[in-house]
Amino acid sequence: MKTLDELLSELRQRDVKLWLEGDRLRYRAAKDSLTPELLTELKTQKAEITNFLRQITTAASSQIPPIVACERNGNLPLSFGQQRIWFLHQFEPNSSSNNMPVVVRFTGNLNVAVLEESLREVVRRHEVLRTTFPAVNGKPTQVIATDVSLTLPIIDLRQIPDEKREAEALLLATKEAHQPFDLANGPILRLLLLRLSDREHLLIWNMHCIVCDGASSDIFYQDFTTIYKALSAGNASPLTPLPVQYADFTNWQYQWLQGEVLESQVNYWKQKLEGNLPIIELPYDHPRPHGVQTYRGDRAALLLSKTLNHALTDLSQKWGVTLFMTLLTVFELLLYRYSGQEDLLISFASASRGQVETERLIGFFSNTLVMRGNLAGNPTFRQLLDRVRKDCLEAYTHQDLPFERLIEELRPEQQSRNSSPLFQVKFSLNPPWSNGRGMGALQLPDLTINSLFGYIYHGKTKYDLTLVLREQDNGLGMVFDYNAEMFDASTIERMLGHFKTLLEGIVANPDQPISELPLLTAPEHQLLVDWNSKQADYPQNTCIHQWFEAQTKRTPDNIAVSFENQQLTYQELNQRANQLADYLQTLGVKSGVLVGLYVEPSLEMIVGLLGILKAGGTYVSIAPTSGQDSLSFILKDAQIPIVLSQSSLVEKFSEHQVQVICLDNDWEAIALHTTENQDYYTTDQTLACVMYVSGGNGKPNGIAITHRNLVTHSLAISDTWELTQSDRLLLLPSITCNSFIESLFPTWIAGATAIIQSQELQSTAQFFPFIAQQQITVVNLPTYFWHQLVKEPSLSPQTLPVSLRLVVVGGEKVSRNAYLTWVEKVGKQVRWLNGYGSLETTLTATVYDPATASEASNTRPEIPIGKAIANTQIYILDRRSQPLPVGVTGEIYISGIGIAQGYFNRLELTSEKFIPNPFSSESGSYLYRSGDLGRYLSDGNIEFIGRLDNQAKIRGFRVELTEIETILGQFPGVQKTVVIAREDVPGDKHLVAYLVPKEGETFGSEQLLSFLQQKLPEHLLPSAFVIVDSLALNANGQVDRKALPALNPTNSKIEKIFATAENPLQLQLTEIWENVLGIHPIGITDNFFDLGGHSLLAVRLFSEIEKIVGKNLALSILLQAPTIEQLANIVEREKSSKSGVAATATADVKPEISIPWSSLVPIQPNGSKPPFFCVHGLGGEVLRFRELAVHLGSDQPFYGLQPQGLDGKQLPYTRIEDMAAHYIQKIQTIQPHEPYLIGGYSSGGIIAYEMARQLAMQGKKVALLVLFDTYGSKNIESVPLQKPASRHWKSLLAIAYNSLIEQVKGNTERLKYQIKEILWRIVFHFHLILGRPLPYSNRKYMVENATIQALRKYVLQVYSGRATVFRTEDGLVVGQREADAKMGWGKLALGGVDIYDISGIHNSIFKEPHVRSVSEKMKACIDQIIAES
Repeated sequence: MKTLDELLSELRQRDVKLWLEGDRLRYRAAKDSLTPELLTELKTQKAEITNFLRQITTAASSQIPPIVACERNGNLPLSFGQQRIWFLHQFEPNSSSNNMPVVVRFTGNLNVAVLEESLREVVRRHEVLRTTFPAVNGKPTQVIATDVSLTLPIIDLRQIPDEKREAEALLLATKEAHQPFDLANGPILRLLLLRLSDREHLLIWNMHCIVCDGASSDIFYQDFTTIYKALSAGNASPLTPLPVQYADFTNWQYQWLQGEVLESQVNYWKQKLEGNLPIIELPYDHPRPHGVQTYRGDRAALLLSKTLNHALTDLSQKWGVTLFMTLLTVFELLLYRYSGQEDLLISFASASRGQVETERLIGFFSNTLVMRGNLAGNPTFRQLLDRVRKDCLEAYTHQDLPFERLIEELRPEQQSRNSSPLFQVKFSLNPPWSNGRGMGALQLPDLTINSLFGYIYHGKTKYDLTLVLREQDNGLGMVFDYNAEMFDASTIERMLGHFKTLLEGIVANPDQPISELPLLTAPEHQLLVDWNSKQADYPQNTCIHQWFEAQTKRTPDNIAVSFENQQLTYQELNQRANQLADYLQTLGVKSGVLVGLYVEPSLEMIVGLLGILKAGGTYVSIAPTSGQDSLSFILKDAQIPIVLSQSSLVEKFSEHQVQVICLDNDWEAIALHTTENQDYYTTDQTLACVMYVSGGNGKPNGIAITHRNLVTHSLAISDTWELTQSDRLLLLPSITCNSFIESLFPTWIAGATAIIQSQELQSTAQFFPFIAQQQITVVNLPTYFWHQLVKEPSLSPQTLPVSLRLVVVGGEKVSRNAYLTWVEKVGKQVRWLNGYGSLETTLTATVYDPATASEASNTRPEIPIGKAIANTQIYILDRRSQPLPVGVTGEIYISGIGIAQGYFNRLELTSEKFIPNPFSSESGSYLYRSGDLGRYLSDGNIEFIGRLDNQAKIRGFRVELTEIETILGQFPGVQKTVVIAREDVPGDKHLVAYLVPKEGETFGSEQLLSFLQQKLPEHLLPSAFVIVDSLALNANGQVDRKALPALNPTNSKIEKIFATAENPLQLQLTEIWENVLGIHPIGITDNFFDLGGHSLLAVRLFSEIEKIVGKNLALSILLQAPTIEQLANIVEREKSSKSGVAATATADVKPEISIPWSSLVPIQPNGSKPPFFCVHGLGGEVLRFRELAVHLGSDQPFYGLQPQGLDGKQLPYTRIEDMAAHYIQKIQTIQPHEPYLIGGYSSGGIIAYEMARQLAMQGKKVALLVLFDTYGSKNIESVPLQKPASRHWKSLLAIAYNSLIEQVKGNTERLKYQIKEILWRIVFHFHLILGRPLPYSNRKYMVENATIQALRKYVLQVYSGRATVFRTEDGLVVGQREADAKMGWGKLALGGVDIYDISGIHNSIFKEPHVRSVSEKMKACIDQIIAES
């Protein structure tokens, strides 16, 4: 027999409710959820259960008061949860993100009249469905209607062809789901019945979540189906009246949640969520749009089998946890495997129906709780589940604190304006829809009712990622709701597979450590194998110089290398190298001996390099630009006995015990040796070179590269670049530069020619002429230099040399914008590749070719690094060396034949960075840990993300920032130093050093630079030094490197000047700003828009300011006076002028403190380009255009046009023609002569169109007409005429009656408007007489109504010019529905229509990030107009 705990746990798992009625034990359970065995257990332990319930009931009742009916007098408040929803709705009243649509399918004989009555009875039963939420004195209240006036709209789809009917039904249902609610006026519940056939119907009900949550939807379904079943059988509703309603719960909540109860709940959550709240590094496909909250959502679903569902249920029962806890733990594990973060925040829904009175109520009870996961120590899944169980039980104990109150208490600092750790991910296990529970299928006589989970989606999401699960009759349904601005659908599809794989792995082995549980699906495993399967044959035991010798026999007279006016054929170079090799042999050079190469760019440098290899030695290249300390270290570390150099550089070795051979002065002796190839002992495992790079300990590290590495890599590169004997490749002048070595050896393998670039060639303007002169075909450039080329003004198809066929870049991230600029300037006739690698992998390991990449790769913000070259494998692994799925960031590991032998004389570092390859059965196979972060894209290309450590790439050189920091720390007077790589301008990366001096010490940039020049090579020298008093630290006490760029890179200490209020008015305004913006403190010179201000906040701001002034102020004032200081001057002037009348500019008033109201608003009045005039949308305000004006640039004048009447001093126009004429008059005060650039947003597009028509009729040229998401044609529904004989006479009477009703309705609407207009005129004149300001909301409403009436009366006529339309996703949907790709303008704009599609919705077109795209396209349009004129 089960213990009491085990029995209660299982009953809770099966959703069995237990309670006491007096001394009787009651239970409620879904059909088949109580097995005979459980029922027996329940009866056996009835006494213990009763005693247990009595104890907890007594304890609870002593603290928690019961919910009782309250008075309905006065203004009823909203619950805490409803208040937050109401306030959010005020900011986005047209959003559908809080809609809760449900679709039910009826199959069989549906009695529509009974259905309508059943729904009416549900509304009668639940007050909340009859509630509206108007504002009274600025505060939301509940108003409960007594009348139940519900009708069920029906749309008959039977006339639509069968194959299109379901699609039309889905379209109509989706349209309903997207419709916003009017909370103030209602209705709060909308219904729609779609008749597909006589025996097939769809019922859509849609509620705003202010009156509904998930459990409420289930109750609504259960109530109306129960009533329908009874009424269909001729019986009355069996449902007993509800003892309390939602308004009673609200009253109870206010009484209960206060004092010690509230304090206890708040303290728990404050303790639980203390410290920095983590943002989860999810596998986003696109960066978070900057500065704007995005809600565009989508979803993906997967049904898990009943077998897996039952296995998870059994496992949960076995361990004494709920299925919810198990699934939440798996979700937490999935996020951990994606991010590698052990501290995670997951929001999850709690039903919050702890009181029995709330169980059958519809209303918004659901509360959001937060789970702070702890995944430290790599626990087993069972151990992790136990942690989650404890956290859940604690959270349930403190679940009464409303989430909105928690946010108020915590006020978590957001990493950016639009991201918060509390709104990132959410988990939900909805009540089951199985065995008669929830919205499970219902079978009635001749009628089956099925709820359609996931049938429609309102297209909005408040979280980046939400996982919703629900038990159903056919399995466990799971849905990911996700932010479609940040995730691609393919990523979420993979996520579903990963979750399923984890579930199956947990069921199979729950005691496995969480890092080892399977994550990748079988197809993904195969993909990784396929992507790493590129193999190529290569000759065994062949050295790189032997390849050169073989090529010399094939093409002895081909030019091998050229420098300035000198060149060597393959035979000449081979002979000279043989002479040097034989000479070196006489000096003791052989296999294993390291020889230094310290030479300026020249032919001698190439001879020296090849000669060392032929002698069997290992060359160590040392740049002549290296500092003395670096030179000394390399000579000592590599124990170099001989250095090849030049007479001009010999003095550098005066202090070193090393034999120096001058390749110029000593050549006479060298030339005495044989020119024939000698067979000196070397193998492909012999070290060919040791290349020194920046090290993290303040000293460089040498990387040992074998002949085998060089040969196999050079063959792969030669194949990738498609090299032939006719190619001429550029060699950059520095022998230590990666691209030099990478270009040289593949050149010789192909029999091509290497051209050494002169050091004198410094500017980008000289580069292409040099390429043309030398007829170079292939260039391999550091990314930084290529970025400079892209910026070169003269770059064009004409300046690009005809000989050039391939450009390869590598070494740093490549900006997508730079690549697009390159393509725009020179086209695609020259092949372009991006390479990635390091000396540890013998240079390039992956190559990206945009010509063969998929759209997934070609739309990344930055250019990917590509796919592995031949004989190379790339793995993306987590911190425990487990493979990661596509799209998930991890460390890049590289294996293959090109992997170097390790670090010279650094055994410990070698063993750390080169580890045994667990994915290979080949003996001696190693993985190189790159320290780079990356992720696979869906087409096999790899995206580079960044570094794990403090390493950077500057101008193609690897830079260990800690090396520079260590050296700087040795400077006298330096207490602390940090060096970072900054890239303020894309492609211009440079080093900046931040230093804290010791107390009393002073020093300057010149001293620091001089000190470093003695110890570091040129590419490691910072370009700027910032001397500060202290360095910002993060929560872990480490230097916050991300905060450093905010400091200016100069020697002077710069402090922000914070200007405080200087007079009482400024102080008043400051308090208003701080309250409205929620920012403390605010200085009087801070800009409203820089503080995050927007039009909605401006409305609230000016409502408060108008109380001080006592008169109307135009919102557009903020565009000219965006600071408190500037605004105070205007307010002061307005206060001193006649009340209710706007001040006008006079001679004694400065222009900047007096801004008369005008329809023409200068948003950005400066610039040399023709001005652009933009007409307001329906509400009339023009603040929304500011971001567009900013992005168009300082040289583009931009004016907004706002409607007459918005100032509250004159009535608005009621005809589009009058509005257009008025605006034309205004713009001609600024621009008397043509051509004109005009546009309009939404309904303002219609006004702009009429302006263009009137200007054209006046003979004026309109060079640009822009319509921002404006649809041209009106939707006029028409019923095709049919012969009267085919209709029943009753049908004809019905048609006539309906027609009459429509006419009456139309006349009624006109009458209503006429009455409203008369009332508005009375109110308007009343306010003017009294000198009282008309509230902004009233002015806005008056303007909106006038505009709506004007639009209804206006008839669109043809326009002779061209129209440019910016279409959002909303506009695209309309266009698809109307089957009009031109948005209704095709037949109106006779000059043609240009359509530009913009991501985002109607209300977001002027917000980040969409406004960037709009501005770029508009700039192009305007620039073209200027060029043509």
